[in-house]
Amino acid sequence: MDYYDEKYNFIIKFPNRLIKWKPTHKEPNSNSDVFLTIEEIKEILDYLKPRNYTYYLIFRLFVESGPRKGELINIDYDKVDLEKRYFDTTGKRGKKAYYFSKDLRKKLKDFIEERKLLNTYTKALFISTHLKRFSNRTFNEFLKDVIPKIGIKKNITCQVFRRSLNALRFEMGCTDEILRILLNQAVPGVNFNNYVKKSFDYKKFINYYDTWYPFKNIQL
Repeated sequence: MDYYDEKYNFIIKFPNRLIKWKPTHKEPNSNSDVFLTIEEIKEILDYLKPRNYTYYLIFRLFVESGPRKGELINIDYDKVDLEKRYFDTTGKRGKKAYYFSKDLRKKLKDFIEERKLLNTYTKALFISTHLKRFSNRTFNEFLKDVIPKIGIKKNITCQVFRRSLNALRFEMGCTDEILRILLNQAVPGVNFNNYVKKSFDYKKFINYYDTWYPFKNIQL
């Protein structure tokens, strides 16, 4: 139908059938079924280590500790306990604690010493070239550039490392409750204080981590 406006002397034409507009962008393909093997994880870290040591350490934490992207960004260097091998951080659901290996402890010790020498307004463990915390998009954008160069034909995001770590522990025979504890999932009776504040619980949880560490037989 048409509409004529006498005052301004123009016609508005309305279509007589429904028009289906094409979307301006495509939804990204889901990668919920994407997992990394131990060999692929080693390939990624081997590629990063000599080329960008900061990103090597970042993805080493993704690989063996399993934090979410925002939780890793929020790590402060003074919240990393090198002796007890854990760091605490914050996420959407509050405080979280994650553990790391003895080998990574040595590397983080040297890194933190150098990090403290930088004159910045933040205590962020990892900072960008602008001396600020990384943004949420940075790591996945980095992966989009790097993964094809390595030759891995999978849609790899930060979440894939967390998912793969959980799957590797499951294949080792780890129980569902311990899987949830190690990745800071909801477990009745287990909260942040249980993870790191009580000496008895600390020993129990670091033992869980070491027992269900899937990279014992390779050098990351």
